[in-house]
Amino acid sequence: NYAIGGQVNSNNTGFSQVSTGNPKLKWETTAVTNIGIDGTIARDFTFMVEWYQRKTRDMIYLVDLPAELGNVGAQAQNIGSMQNTGVDFSAGWNHRFNKDFNFGVTLTGSTNKNLVTKLDANSNTFITSGGTRLGDVTYTAVGLPISQLRGYVVDGLWASDAQIAKELYTDKGGAKVGYFRYKDINHDGKIDDNDLQILGSPLPTFFAGLNLTANYKNFDFTMYWSGTYGNKLFNFVKYFTTLNGFQRSRVKDALYQAGKTLPILDGGDNYSTQRNSFYVEDGSFTRLRNLQIGYSLSANSLRRLGLSRLRFYLSGMNLLTFTKYTGLDPDVTISNITEGYATKRDLSIGLDNGRYPTARSFIFGVNLEF
Repeated sequence: NYAIGGQVNSNNTGFSQVSTGNPKLKWETTAVTNIGIDGTIARDFTFMVEWYQRKTRDMIYLVDLPAELGNVGAQAQNIGSMQNTGVDFSAGWNHRFNKDFNFGVTLTGSTNKNLVTKLDANSNTFITSGGTRLGDVTYTAVGLPISQLRGYVVDGLWASDAQIAKELYTDKGGAKVGYFRYKDINHDGKIDDNDLQILGSPLPTFFAGLNLTANYKNFDFTMYWSGTYGNKLFNFVKYFTTLNGFQRSRVKDALYQAGKTLPILDGGDNYSTQRNSFYVEDGSFTRLRNLQIGYSLSANSLRRLGLSRLRFYLSGMNLLTFTKYTGLDPDVTISNITEGYATKRDLSIGLDNGRYPTARSFIFGVNLEF
């Protein structure tokens, strides 16, 4: 929309370019190497161990074109390569103690190490993403895993003007007594982008699952636990609920800790609310995904009723979660999984924008067969 004729109160509707084709675009290619072993011992015990390496080349990504070309939109390009290496394993034991009782347990696990091996996005050797009111909080570069969390390192609060003058002798910026004290990593007497540090990886180093099953006479029982470990999350919700964010709001705990472990109450504090290590938390968790108890009628009862099977069961999902994460739900992957079309969407891993937590549910059911 633009007033081509110079008119004041109306625009002329027109068209503008929002994307640019790429005749050199080609398919991504992936090479996978697997070496494994599996077996059975004494009929009751089974196991599997597999080492894998997955290399992906010519990865496709939307790249913003130089501004000199005009408003021509982003272009899909083959810009990078990535490698994933790890071990998958499982071990199971299933034993029938007698004609009435059977018990089984299966443990599964997986490790993964991700590494960006090549990246060239319009001559840039890194990509920042995860845009928030604090700026981009994820950083992807060669030699690192994707979507690393990046920000300033908090080292307590500024205690005095003398301390600020001594440490930030070049430029104190917005630092004030009672605000977060950021580490001057390169010791140049000021806090700027050169002091941004990798604060953790949102990619778990270990995944685990535990499945238990049992049968006793007409009763059956299953329980499944799973968890991820070794990852960090960026709790952006703290911006609104704990610090002087856009809403200028404070929760009660923050009020009590103001000036002690948290910054003082100051509606104009745009310094303490910058991207920093205060938002980064341990995202490891263990969750009881499913618990189910069932009862099946005996064969004699079924014959009298003219049925081949009748089973009643009660199940619960997402009943328990054990975690140190202070947000609503540690099961955070991509920040907004619905925006599949968005540029940089898949590099916003581990960013908690306050998504709805996984629901706890209970189900009562009947399996009936004639």
